[in-house]
Amino acid sequence: MVKKADKSKEAEKAAQEKVAEAKRLEEERIANTPAGKIWSKIKDLPLDIYALPNQAVRDHAKFETGLVDGFPDSAHLVLRSAAVKPALEEALGRVRLGQNQLNQPLVFELSESARYTVVKIVPRTN
Repeated sequence: MVKKADKSKEAEKAAQEKVAEAKRLEEERIANTPAGKIWSKIKDLPLDIYALPNQAVRDHAKFETGLVDGFPDSAHLVLRSAAVKPALEEALGRVRLGQNQLNQPLVFELSESARYTVVKIVPRTN
């Protein structure tokens, strides 16, 4: 005979597994969007900030996945400090992205919105 406590533990475990699977599927969906690909390219870039060793973009910026559907071509970041922006600009400037179909070099473009720092991939204009 199965006790009620055992049934509730099983139900709780099943619910947790369902939530974990839904989260994994959502992360996989977002990773395949242009915004998710931008985040994948920049999250591990080293940042020269606060004279601290081993700092990366992911340590100082949060990728807003909720905006991916509305703005699929740009990664919206929330920076943990205003001091991160110059270090982020420098880190993005060091990355070589290749060229588009018109043989124009591609670069990261950094801009500000009301709450977010927005990163896009655009052709270099100079």
